Amino acid sequence: MWRIVMNGQIDTYLTRPISPAVLFIVNNIHLELLFSSIPTLLFLFWKSSSLWTWGSLLAGFVVVLFAVIVTALLELTASGLAFWFGNISAVDEIVDSFYAMNNYPLILLDRGWQVLFTFIFPFMFNATLPSLIAAGIPLSWTNLCGAGITLILWSILVYVIWREGRRRYEGYGG
Repeated sequence: MWRIVMNGQIDTYLTRPISPAVLFIVNNIHLELLFSSIPTLLFLFWKSSSLWTWGSLLAGFVVVLFAVIVTALLELTASGLAFWFGNISAVDEIVDSFYAMNNYPLILLDRGWQVLFTFIFPFMFNATLPSLIAAGIPLSWTNLCGAGITLILWSILVYVIWREGRRRYEGYGG
């Protein structure tokens, strides 16, 4: 999104009769990536279908959907800083480098680190919780409540950054 702010293309988003946030999401969704994951999901289901129940499939789908939403909120929060700082490619790179945390089981970390990666940088939901569900380990109420709180807090933060950024925005070159 920061590139759209920097090059003034956001002006076209703001003048259309649809919410700029919805328009941005629709223009940047990659449905082809959804279809490329179907063979992997079919293979996993074929190899371990006796371990899965409809409840665990639904829970896994909800957690993965939540992880996608939280990831989008993280990116939108970082991109929204472009209203104040202009070119934020360095911030974008830092956020992208945090995604490497998805390769490690964050549940093995100390409780303080788990809280940090659940609420402040919510990467716990991207790989760790879906892995726990796939392994058949039930989620605790702490994880579920943390998921709800995280979604609410990051949604509010994105909304505030978007609202205040739009107030500050004067147009391309302005």
